[in-house]
Amino acid sequence: MIDSVPSYLFTKNIRFVVKSVVWHPDKKINKFLVLRRSESEFIRPSTFDIPGGGIHFGELYQDGIKREVYEETGLKINNIQELILFTSYQPNENIYNIILGVSSWAVEDQIRLSPEHQKYRWMTFDEFLNYHPAYIFVHNRLFNIHSNDFICDIVTKAFSYKKMSELIDF
Repeated sequence: MIDSVPSYLFTKNIRFVVKSVVWHPDKKINKFLVLRRSESEFIRPSTFDIPGGGIHFGELYQDGIKREVYEETGLKINNIQELILFTSYQPNENIYNIILGVSSWAVEDQIRLSPEHQKYRWMTFDEFLNYHPAYIFVHNRLFNIHSNDFICDIVTKAFSYKKMSELIDF
């Protein structure tokens, strides 16, 4: 039996994280929310980010991503769509990571940042590629997923999924 598990872990050595590309509620704008992590964060300080975080044991990932997006941005989201799944292992910490990338739509566009993040901006995909430090690596790779930057991969997958769904008339 596990005595105490930190909130950022799913179990003693499994971290289950869900991150979401959150699209602006005005579909004509075609922008999504990009965050910059605070300098004081111990995981990826001062880097580009999208909303999301650790899912608690027993919590459905849909409920967890709604909670995380609300905690980090004050936004309510809907239309959650699964996009991509990553796994990794951190041998030094003996932690197995499961990272689910999803896409969702913001209900409104008023942001209230948590201390985890210091800035935000609604960006187009091209703006994201131009500003993101991994630009050279991810530019023109819409269908070549799996870089070393899972945030870029989730955004790239969301954009390609959105473009494909706009092209297909159901």
